[in-house]
Amino acid sequence: FFTPSKDEAKMLLYVFDLTSTKLSMIPMPEEPSCHEPAWSPDNSKLIYTCSYYQGKRNLATEYVWITNLTTGYFEQLTDLTDYRYFSWSPDNKWVSFTHNFSVWLAPVENGKPNFEHIVYLPFNLGSSPFFPTEDFYFTPPGKASWSPDGKSLAVDGLLQNTTIHGIWMVEIDE
Repeated sequence: FFTPSKDEAKMLLYVFDLTSTKLSMIPMPEEPSCHEPAWSPDNSKLIYTCSYYQGKRNLATEYVWITNLTTGYFEQLTDLTDYRYFSWSPDNKWVSFTHNFSVWLAPVENGKPNFEHIVYLPFNLGSSPFFPTEDFYFTPPGKASWSPDGKSLAVDGLLQNTTIHGIWMVEIDE
């Protein structure tokens, strides 16, 4: 879980081990706000977003980071902004995320997502969408959840110009 530091200057991440009942702090970058962590299928890594606040209006720029929980090593994965809502595929081959109101995939290479070779998931929502496809877009984009076999994603969102919320299934072609 994330919690503010005592001086509220940054967010701290803790993991509670249910077996040993041990609480451990996870190494994180020295940024004021890291959030939206997603566990790798083998529980060895966390991918998350860190926000950098700047200027008079305190606008945030967000970058992707990963922490190896075995070694404690963490690194920034992108210089690109606003990648959010991560979800690892069950086979650890892909990480899904949202960017610009769309769902994308990043291949996992050498144990971490490679954001230089991302794949756009075009929404062909003709396969049993809950709502008309021509009116669909994310506001805001929701987190995608993988099926157990890794062949599809369930994605939530809102119909354009409405408050109607729905879930769509997106097939993954490898």
